[in-house]
Amino acid sequence: MKQVIAGLLLLLSPGLEVNASEGVVLVEAESFSDHGGWVVDQQFMDLMGSPYLLAHGLGVPSQDCQTTVELPKAGRYRVWVRTRDWVAPWNAPGAPGRFEVHVEGKSIGQFGDENAEWHWQDGGVVELPKEFGLSLRDLTGFDGRCDALLFCSDTEYQPPHGGAELAELRAELLGWDRDPEDAGEYDLVVVGGGVAGTSAAISAARLGLSVALIQDRPVLGGNGSSEVRVWPEGHTNKEPYPRVGDIVTEMIRQKGPGDGNAKGPEVYNDRRKLDLALAEPNLTLLLEHRVNAAEGLAGAIDAVIAQHTHSGRRKRIAGRWFLDSTGDGVVGALVNADFEITPTGHMGMSNLWNVGETEQNESQLRCLCEDDEALSKSFTVADTPQPFPRCPWAVDLSEKDFPGRTDYKWGARKRSSLDNLGGWFWESGFNKDPILDAEWTRDLNLRAMFGAWDTLKNVDGQHPNHRLKWAAFVAGKRESRRLMGDLVLTAEDFLEGVAYPDAAFPCTWGIDLHFPDPSYFGKEDKEAFIAKATVHMAEREKYHYKGPYWAPYRCLYSRNVSNLFMAGRDISVTHEALGPVRVMRTCGMMGEVVGMAAAICKRHDCDPRAVYTDHLDELIEMLRLGVGKDSAALPKNPPAPSEENLSPINATVPHSAATDEGYDFAARIGEAPESARFSDPDHYIWGGSLVVGDDGKYHLFYSRWPRELGHYAWVTHSEIAHAVADEPLGEMRHVGVALPARGAEHWDGLCTHNPTVHRFDGKYYLYYMGNTGDGRASKSLNWTHRNQQQIGVAVADSPEGPWERFDQPLIAPTPGFIDAVCASNPSVTRRPDGGYLMVYKAVAGKGKAPGYGPVLHVVATSDSPTGPFIKHPTPIFAKSGVKFPAEDPYVWCDGSRYWAIVKDFAGHFTKRGKSTALFVSDDGFSWRLAKHPLVATTEVRWSGGVTQPLNSLERPQLLFENGEPTVLLFACDETRQRKHAFNLRLPIYPASVD
Repeated sequence: MKQVIAGLLLLLSPGLEVNASEGVVLVEAESFSDHGGWVVDQQFMDLMGSPYLLAHGLGVPSQDCQTTVELPKAGRYRVWVRTRDWVAPWNAPGAPGRFEVHVEGKSIGQFGDENAEWHWQDGGVVELPKEFGLSLRDLTGFDGRCDALLFCSDTEYQPPHGGAELAELRAELLGWDRDPEDAGEYDLVVVGGGVAGTSAAISAARLGLSVALIQDRPVLGGNGSSEVRVWPEGHTNKEPYPRVGDIVTEMIRQKGPGDGNAKGPEVYNDRRKLDLALAEPNLTLLLEHRVNAAEGLAGAIDAVIAQHTHSGRRKRIAGRWFLDSTGDGVVGALVNADFEITPTGHMGMSNLWNVGETEQNESQLRCLCEDDEALSKSFTVADTPQPFPRCPWAVDLSEKDFPGRTDYKWGARKRSSLDNLGGWFWESGFNKDPILDAEWTRDLNLRAMFGAWDTLKNVDGQHPNHRLKWAAFVAGKRESRRLMGDLVLTAEDFLEGVAYPDAAFPCTWGIDLHFPDPSYFGKEDKEAFIAKATVHMAEREKYHYKGPYWAPYRCLYSRNVSNLFMAGRDISVTHEALGPVRVMRTCGMMGEVVGMAAAICKRHDCDPRAVYTDHLDELIEMLRLGVGKDSAALPKNPPAPSEENLSPINATVPHSAATDEGYDFAARIGEAPESARFSDPDHYIWGGSLVVGDDGKYHLFYSRWPRELGHYAWVTHSEIAHAVADEPLGEMRHVGVALPARGAEHWDGLCTHNPTVHRFDGKYYLYYMGNTGDGRASKSLNWTHRNQQQIGVAVADSPEGPWERFDQPLIAPTPGFIDAVCASNPSVTRRPDGGYLMVYKAVAGKGKAPGYGPVLHVVATSDSPTGPFIKHPTPIFAKSGVKFPAEDPYVWCDGSRYWAIVKDFAGHFTKRGKSTALFVSDDGFSWRLAKHPLVATTEVRWSGGVTQPLNSLERPQLLFENGEPTVLLFACDETRQRKHAFNLRLPIYPASVD
């Protein structure tokens, strides 16, 4: 018989009989139909009873949230609002969390200005219609919060402020069933969707287990998501098991320029993690669900209960094995698993933040800088002053030093003023309970941030044109519960290099412990909010160990709950040993190992302990093979996905029949008939792109310019023309000019060049680069025209046109960014989520005029084929030590992976000299050479067996028919002098099937 062995919410007590028909209506703030600028905060619902809405405006009032309410009847109602004055625990003046409740646009009172505890604030008796619009108006922008509103026709009724009675009041008034909805049974139930939990879920799903992944936020990644913005550290793929870390590498790109803590949201790539999870047919994802109860008997778990953070609905998820990857050890605590917690002197939590000037949209455009000066990365002087209100309720720092007011040194470097604001060392809660005092600690971080910025702006008069740009309201925790396993790893194990037979995941981070910085706070100060780290102490050598250290599997399962795994910062370690294991790439490898162990458990119907005692050899073999997409450990015939688990995100792009090993173009390119060559005696021909029209004909869009002007007139006189053939390799007939010159006053008025054409949702999109200038062709490059290259798109209902052009470019150079001089050669594909990804060539402004440089390739993304496109800061297709190794990428997505054919200038990638190379990517941002990297050399085989060497084989493009590539297009020239430019179409044979 199953029984509820623990629960944090909805502990229903008998005897309370209240419902809407008796004139009491409860409206949960998180269930408002429109949240406006408010955010849902679920972090503390296990303590205060519910998620709530937070007006996290950084000093700018958040946009109203609103909904519609229907009462049993019109009449007089007493209004109660569950809220608190969030700075009252410090007896601070000012009540910054004030907000108004509006009925049909009129205020019925101000709230959030009394009582340190969560309580029902009395809004008085008001006359209300039967149905009305209800909204909350933030008055300050300083983190006002509202849990719920209660409308009572019994004006003497007073609701319970908390506990079990309030839980039952919610259940009764909202009509929840007392029994949760049955959400199915799984082999492995993963609770916590950070890097560790997501890695584990993907690992187990790939190994054939049915998996449920439960996450209480709308994104995956935990501290490594755009909500918290901690950069995942640690090294993966180390000997003797270099495949451990494959999933982490798929999920998180290698750290590059512009990456780090508190950067723009695109750096953390939430979409990449979500796409990887959704790509697994055996994985069911439950976002915005908080586990707060569990069922089981005799030291084992049968099911967990998860509550939706908006609707409050509960689901029961049953499983054979469970993984606690919550960080806080939530599942372990629910089922009475042994755990330890360091009550004082533990590591704290951070709410990272950053500032910026008013005229730069840092979330979209970021500078690639090789130096380590944050000012050059994020800030320029703006012309618009940005006042900031005084914050008498914040931490008073007007007479105190703090990082950012004075130079602050950590590690070997002194850091600049702005670089010291909002970093990892803004950390608090060292001597507060990391579970029970979590909201207090988060709020102290906010008070410290606002106090520091108030001091800098209003006391010191610094940074007049800067503002607070972003701050995490979701806290990044480092330490709380640690669930105890059969082996408790210690710092001595690291320092002495103790080797265990079940060594399973590598640790490379230092024994990195945090404590109050003695320059600012005493060791036991509960109000400390600046940290010092052991790895930056003078005696740091005593915290150094020889890495990588391979930690044992026995840290990853509970010693007293037979079917419970752990992964992440809640594994079986001491406080000191948490230092090296807690970083996210390391946690992700723990998750991979748990997925392997769960597969062994299923194979033998055993518990996690038996993997060590009876099947360690199998685990070691799986560690050797890994669980990357190409691992030999994966089942050869995984079960087909059930219809209800098919993701609409994955269904938007048809899958191309690339084999498991990818495309092998070099083996599939056939001989070209003479008809596949397209040339013009009066024009140079370049850069062709092919699309099939509704007429069944093959429409070629290509660049051309007068032959009499010479090769370099491509930059001044090119135009995009249109030709048609009846067959993909048939004779092309010139039809007309699609994008002619239209006047030097237009950004693309004198030159359009290098098209790529696509059909999306019934319309045709012709992407190209254009420029304007003085219109002078010469025997060398016209730099005036070249340095005005920008990217545009034209749209038509038919390949025949007419083509609608736009007055503004789609991609323009951005000062300070890696395309500061010009942008050209776009390639666009549709993403699995229905959005669009563009790769383009960029010229930065660091080199000497007029060419500048370096020349790089940039990724940009958009929700629409006509933009706006968001530029991403990390260049692709680069090679260490080579200034310009690649050019002309053509990208496409086959539904699960991205591919690119790239011009390889000198064989840096293919080892075949001047050629074209194939790259592959899991997300479109991090690229690697494909298994078969060679696409084509500069030799062409013509029908009849004649092979012709060419000087140029550039601008690769593909034609897809029925999801398969059938034609590969190139811009070619037979001579080094570029006198015989023409377009070539090569047939691609179907992939062979064994």
